[in-house]
Parts: sequence; structure tokens; C-alpha cells
Amino acid sequence: MLKERGKIGKRGQLSIFVIIGIILVVVIAVALFAYTNVKSGGGARLGEEGIESYVVYVDDCLEQTTKDGLVLIGRQGGYYKNSLKSFSYSGSDDEPSPLNTDLPEIEVSYYLNSGDYFPTIENIEFSLSKYVEDNLNLCVGDFKILRDKGFEITAGEIKAEAKIMEDKTIITLNYPVVANYKNLESEKQSFEAEVEVRLGELHGIIAGILEKQKQDMSNVCLSCFVDSAKNNGFYTQLILSKDNTVIFILTDTKTEINGEYYDFIFANKYG
Repeated sequence: MLKERGKIGKRGQLSIFVIIGIILVVVIAVALFAYTNVKSGGGARLGEEGIESYVVYVDDCLEQTTKDGLVLIGRQGGYYKNSLKSFSYSGSDDEPSPLNTDLPEIEVSYYLNSGDYFPTIENIEFSLSKYVEDNLNLCVGDFKILRDKGFEITAGEIKAEAKIMEDKTIITLNYPVVANYKNLESEKQSFEAEVEVRLGELHGIIAGILEKQKQDMSNVCLSCFVDSAKNNGFYTQLILSKDNTVIFILTDTKTEINGEYYDFIFANKYG
């Protein structure tokens, strides 16, 4: 009987070692999976101080920079800084500023009476993309906020691509960023922001009116702009400026960016 008990004891010890071995394998496998997930930027969030904080940071900066770009470009007739014809305007005693928000002097773009300088959607997308590329770093600030919290971050070249639709604008950012934090590493190559703004619809309204104007240059119908915009839910102001120039301000009262209604401003010269 004693011999039999000895056999059972050895078998029990063997079973325990087997169980321990299995547990070790499982633990190692889980650890490797977690490391791989973080290494590949798999969404390992550790709270506000986690490795993925840099993703939220870039996302927020991209959205805000896109909004700022949309505001400026809208107020400059679809251009960033490459307008073919423009004039400086900030309002004066004779020409009170109609702008809904405080903004430094802007360059109002001339479309002329034929609309020859009216930008295409592709032109505006290029302008917005360029604005984001030029200004994103002003928000990111070399990631100083995150570096002060212990992050080590390496960032590559910024390349943006905007897509303007009827009721929203989407901008995709190719911006390789590698972050190290508390012995964890995460990498992300691209980011995306979406802003609700009826810029595509605005563009279509203006294009339609300018096309009608081209067909009959002897009969300029300023009220056509007002009526067409109003029928689509946009508020219009017409300001007679110098040298037979009319400033057109189309305001989308259904869209707010940075807490203000969205303006699209351009000018035509008559006579």
C-alpha cells in the first residue's frame, strides 16, 4: 500500500508541473500579444496619460486647423494665398465690416463679372490642404505638452488631402508619428478629420449664378444671387464698394465653425 501511495504522489507532482507549465505559456502568450498590439498602435489606451494620448492630440489639432482653414478660405473666396485677383478689406466708416467674427484684414477675391477667377472645387481643396500643411505645427507645437509629460515623439513630413462634399469636408493627413511612453511604443501613419460645412453646396449655388451671368453680360441680376441663396437656406449681403465693385457675403446660418456662422465672401466688378 505504501508503494501505491508513492506512485500516486509522483503522478500528482507531475500533474502540478504540467499545469504550471501551461499557465506560464498562457501568460507569455498574453504578454506578447499585448506588446505587439501596443507596438503596432493597436489602440492600447491607458487613460489620459496613456500611450495613445498623442493620437487624440493630433486628431484635435487637425480638426481645429481644418476649421480655421475653412473660415479663412471661405472669407477669401475659396483661396488661401494664391488668389489671382484680390483686394484687402477689413471694413471702414464708409464700408462697415459685415464679418460675424473678429478677423484681421482679409484678401477678398475678385471673380470679375464673368467669373473667370472663380475657383473650382479642386482649387479650394488644394488651398485647404496647403493651409493645413502650413499651419498644423502651430497647434501641435512640437508635441511640447506631451513631451513635458514624459513622451518621446518623432514625427515625419505633413501631407494633407482635402475632400469637399455638399455638406461636409473631410481631410486626410499623412503624418507618420512614433511615440514612446513608459517603455511602450506606438506608431500611426495617418489621421482624419471631418467638419460639417455646406461649402460644396455654396460652391454649386455660386457656380450656377455665375454661369447665368456669363450668358447675358448686359443684364446683371444681383437679386438672382440673393434669391438663389435664400432658397437654399443661405443669408446674403451685398455691399457696394469702390469702382463699381460689389462684395457678396453668403452666410450659412445652419453651419457653425468655431461658434460662428460660416461666411463665404467674394467680389465682382461691374461696368
